Amino acid sequence: MHCADAVTCTPGLVGGILLVAALAAVHAAEDSWMFDAHSHSARGLDLERVIARMDAAGVGKIVLFARRQGTDEEVLGLHAKHPGRVVPAVGFQNPGWLQQSARFVDEVEGKLASGRFRWMGELLLRHYGVPELRAPDYDIPPDSELLGKVLALSARYGVPLTIHHEAEPGDIEAFRRALRQAPQALVVWAHWCGRATPEDARRFLGEFANLHCDLGASHPGRRYGREKNPLVDEAERLQPAWRALIMAFPDRFLAAVDAVDPAHYDHYEAWVKGLRRVIAQLPPEVRGKLAFENAERLLGKWKGGSPGAK
Repeated sequence: MHCADAVTCTPGLVGGILLVAALAAVHAAEDSWMFDAHSHSARGLDLERVIARMDAAGVGKIVLFARRQGTDEEVLGLHAKHPGRVVPAVGFQNPGWLQQSARFVDEVEGKLASGRFRWMGELLLRHYGVPELRAPDYDIPPDSELLGKVLALSARYGVPLTIHHEAEPGDIEAFRRALRQAPQALVVWAHWCGRATPEDARRFLGEFANLHCDLGASHPGRRYGREKNPLVDEAERLQPAWRALIMAFPDRFLAAVDAVDPAHYDHYEAWVKGLRRVIAQLPPEVRGKLAFENAERLLGKWKGGSPGAK
């Protein structure tokens, strides 16, 4: 066969061009900055080390949730030093929330009214224990009266709320009922929609216009990402059903690492690189949304410190 166009007729050359294009996409994704919408501070963590790890990984901004005797005030202090890099959050992994203290929710409202905090989380409902992190099981019902109050605070102040709730039969319907009571709340459902099936996640995203999902702990190197309904396979390829869902709702997914323990920051750069490789499998116009635009848009919904602010 005669080929007038050698580029289109030479399989080896075609394959080479496609490979170069794919590598270019990965390289572009790795060079772009990222907004980590879900990581943690904790006792024993040098917070300046977080900034150094972010610099090494090309992460421009991070939401930090205090846990295990880390404090909101420490996160505020880091924000004061790096105001364009650190989003201060009201932390929920503490006895106040875990013991369902009404006083704790009053404290949350006071912090939001101060205007110093721009996110809340990671609020635990159904949570599987992680022994190596000394994290036990939790099973706070979605119909908790206090959850309703926190969702109302999210709506009133325009502050996103990251919720960890495992999608399980029964509990997932209770979660739906809770979200229906606060349709204006800005909810981020951690771990690719509670590690729901893609079909359940699609139903929730279709019903709730203010619901988002983060990709925290989805990398194949994380045990947590392997337990059920993984986002990616062992070769870091997006599972087809999840890719289709992201393409259907490109404004609803947020990049996230979920560094939980001080030791996790030793792996932070590698985990970010893995997340970039996953995002690089999406079209260019979607990559930017996941990497930083969607999280920035959520921050832009803030209504200010005063409950009456518009």
